[in-house]
Amino acid sequence: MNIQSCETWECINSFANWLSAFGTILISGIALWLSVQDRRIYVSANLSLGFIPGDDPLVVNRRVYILEFTNIGHRPVTISSHYWYLPFRKGKSFLMPNLDSRVSHFCSKFPIELTDGKTGHIFYPEDFFSSVLDEPHKFLFHENTLVAWLRINFFKVKLSTSVGKLINVNVSKQVRKKLWKIYRAA
Repeated sequence: MNIQSCETWECINSFANWLSAFGTILISGIALWLSVQDRRIYVSANLSLGFIPGDDPLVVNRRVYILEFTNIGHRPVTISSHYWYLPFRKGKSFLMPNLDSRVSHFCSKFPIELTDGKTGHIFYPEDFFSSVLDEPHKFLFHENTLVAWLRINFFKVKLSTSVGKLINVNVSKQVRKKLWKIYRAA
């Protein structure tokens, strides 16, 4: 067959085998990708500032730090705990704000199973890091100003799941600025 004499369906049919092979590989790849996507865990987690009701349940006036996590995937996930990781400190820190009577009735109880679109919350009172902790200088508010600045600006919060996957929590800049302001005022 000469390309110059290609005026019939012979030219188009010569590409049919290549086109069908490419289509088969593409469809198989998409099917495999979709099957893997349904098995993944997708959780959105944020630590931010907010308000909850204080002594009067009709008035929202108590400042808190809110750790909010939402399942945004199809697969149900069980969040078993959360922990804090501080630079220049070995190990993980497990905090229990749900033991504080001011916020305990708002906190989700661990372990919590989240199906698609379900949300859990952990609340820390505004004074949790400065006065509720037994030794705040061993946590975020170190005696050395440089170490405290590094800890406040680079601490990480992670959620642990029942399948062993760790989920990073997005810490807002307002939280870091607020903690630094509290540290400077103390």
